[in-house]
Amino acid sequence: MPGDPTPEASIVLATEYRGRFALDFAYEEWSAPYRDALHASYLRVVEHAIRQDLDSGHFVRGTFIAERAAEVDPDAEEIQVALVRLYRHSGAHAAAAEQYGHYARSMRDLGVEPVALVDV
Repeated sequence: MPGDPTPEASIVLATEYRGRFALDFAYEEWSAPYRDALHASYLRVVEHAIRQDLDSGHFVRGTFIAERAAEVDPDAEEIQVALVRLYRHSGAHAAAAEQYGHYARSMRDLGVEPVALVDV
């Protein structure tokens, strides 16, 4: 997607993207560069849309996009943190705490200390 997609296009992307391309061909040399580039582009677009929604107060739309992106790539740290922020800004504090717990476990599993909840 060239440039900044519209919020509607970001919702379509979040809804339609199913995950990494051609995992059946994971060991085929030709598939890895394309798969990785496509996934990186997806993450770039959804992270941008989520930041815009956080900044503009469109928390419901941002939450939808972030939840879908977290399903597709549960290891995407920025999306996990953004989802905690979106829940907090929406007043869903229990959901924010639950999401933070998931994020913190994921980071610790990687040997990384998570950002403190008060700093999220």
